[in-house]
Amino acid sequence: LYSFDSDQCVKDWAIKNLQLNEKEAESFAKIDLQQGYSSLSLKAIKKMILFLRMGLRYDEAVLLANVKSVLPKYISEDEYNTILGDLIRELYDFCDRKYNKDFTKRDFIRSYLEDVSGVDLSKLDKLYHPSMIEAYENAKPNKNGEVLLGSPRISSVRNPMVMRALFQLRHLINTLIKEGEVDQNTIVNIEFSRELNDANKRKAIQDFQDKQEKRRANARKEIMKYFFEEHGKEIEPTETDIDKYILWDEQEHICLYTGNEIGLSDFLGEKPRYDIEHTVPRSRGGDNSMMNKTLCDARFNREVKRAMLPSQLHNYTEVMAHIKEQKWGSNISKYEKELKSARTSPNMNKESKDKVIVKRHFARMNLDYWRGKMQRFTMTEVPDGFSNRQGVDTV
Repeated sequence: LYSFDSDQCVKDWAIKNLQLNEKEAESFAKIDLQQGYSSLSLKAIKKMILFLRMGLRYDEAVLLANVKSVLPKYISEDEYNTILGDLIRELYDFCDRKYNKDFTKRDFIRSYLEDVSGVDLSKLDKLYHPSMIEAYENAKPNKNGEVLLGSPRISSVRNPMVMRALFQLRHLINTLIKEGEVDQNTIVNIEFSRELNDANKRKAIQDFQDKQEKRRANARKEIMKYFFEEHGKEIEPTETDIDKYILWDEQEHICLYTGNEIGLSDFLGEKPRYDIEHTVPRSRGGDNSMMNKTLCDARFNREVKRAMLPSQLHNYTEVMAHIKEQKWGSNISKYEKELKSARTSPNMNKESKDKVIVKRHFARMNLDYWRGKMQRFTMTEVPDGFSNRQGVDTV
C-alpha cells in the first residue's frame, strides 16, 4: 500500500505489523510486485481515503482526490467544503442520468469546476485519472436481439473468488434475460448468502419485497391516471416519478422542510417544483435508499439545506413539528408491538413456529425502515461507517 524508501523499511514494517521473523521479513521485502500493485503513493492514498470513507467508488475517489489543488488558494475551508459537497451531489445526479463514455465523470467534474469563480483552467490537468480502472463496454444485442452480459474478466479484478462469483452472476442474469424475467430496466439486488441461510428470513424478505412491488405498481397506476385525466395523454412513469409518488404518499402530501402542501402537479411533469433530496447528504456518507430520501421543495434543497443534516437547519424545530404530524411515530409503535408479540412457544408445531418467525423478520424490516427515516432527521452528526448498504432495499 505504501511507497517505502528501502528494503530495511519494508522489513521493519513487516516484523511490526505482520509478526514475521527476521528471515521471513527479509523474503517479504524482496517481493517484486507486478505492474498495477502498490502503485499509489501515501500522499495520494491520504487524499483518496476521505472519499472512500464517504462511500464513493474507487474511481470517483481518484477523480475527486485532487480537486482542492485545482481551486484558488484563497478559498476558505468552509467554501471548499461547500463546493465539494455541491460537486458530489451534482455528480450523483449526473450518474443517475447514466453518463456515457463520450462524456465521462471526469469530463463532468472538469466542466463543473470550469464554472467555479477563480479556477485556473490550466490547473484542471492536475485532476487524478483512474487510468488503471477498466470499464466494461456497453452490451450489444446478439443475433437474436438479446442484450446479454459479456465476460466479467478484466485485469482490474484479480481475486479468483470474486471472478468466480461474477461469472456465476453473469450466467444467472443472462438466463433470466433469455427467459424474459428481467430486462435492461430491471433493478437487480444482490444479497450475501450468509445473511440468507434462514428459510424463514428469505420468506420474510420476499414478502417485504412483494409489498414494495405492490406499492410501486399502485404508484405507477395512479401517475398514469393523473396524466390521462389532467393532460389527456398516456405516459410511462419513470422510476424517479414512482419514487417521488411513494415519498409523497409517505409524507402525507406535505413538504417536511417547509410544511407546504404538495400536489401531484408539483412533482410530476416538466419543471417540477419538488425534488428527491437525500436526508443525510451523499457527500456525508448518506446512501441512496428510500429510507434516506425525502420529497423536498427544490429551491429549499438547493439554496438552504444543501449538504447539511436536518438538525443543522435554522428551522429544525418546525421540521420536527411537521414530522410529528406524520404517521411515522405510530408506524414505529405498530411494528414494535408486532415484533414483541411475535413469540414462539414450546408447544407450537414447526409450521406455526415458522409463521411466527417470518412475522418477526417482517416486522423487524418495517421497523428498521421507519426508525431509519426518523433517525436521519434526529441525528446531530454522521457516525463513522454510517450506511444502509447492507440492508434489504426498502422500495
